[in-house]
Amino acid sequence: SSGINAEYGGVFGYTAYSASKFALRGFSEALQMELRPHNIYLHIAFPPDTDTPGYKEEMAVGKPRETILISETSGLFSPDKVAEDIVCGVENGKYNIGTGIEGWLLSQTCSGTEPVHAMIHGIIQALVAPLGRIIILFNHRIFDKICKEHAA
Repeated sequence: SSGINAEYGGVFGYTAYSASKFALRGFSEALQMELRPHNIYLHIAFPPDTDTPGYKEEMAVGKPRETILISETSGLFSPDKVAEDIVCGVENGKYNIGTGIEGWLLSQTCSGTEPVHAMIHGIIQALVAPLGRIIILFNHRIFDKICKEHAA
């Protein structure tokens, strides 16, 4: 996964990846609606760059320079931290689980029509979304600058 959470928005170098994650979100939202009457609740998590063998292999194969520079703006997380956040999110009934402040902010800002397991989660999303959108606008300016500076 991209350190900048490509599942919440398109990112240079992650065209197919972002599309598959958007599809997964739509699928899980529809499935959650079908399962909720049976008291079955889903949780989704889109971890950021995580220090795993898969991440090391992805870096060794090579990514576009722009993708690496954008990804570096968010850092690398330990598998333990990612696992802790997922378990905590499930235990607290969160549908969309993010890691780190950026993951949390993006999960709140990009929640759209996703289901919430507790009304308080939806209220928090509605209150955080405007601030998150402003932060995303500034991040996109940085990402656009990176892409322009390294355009082939």
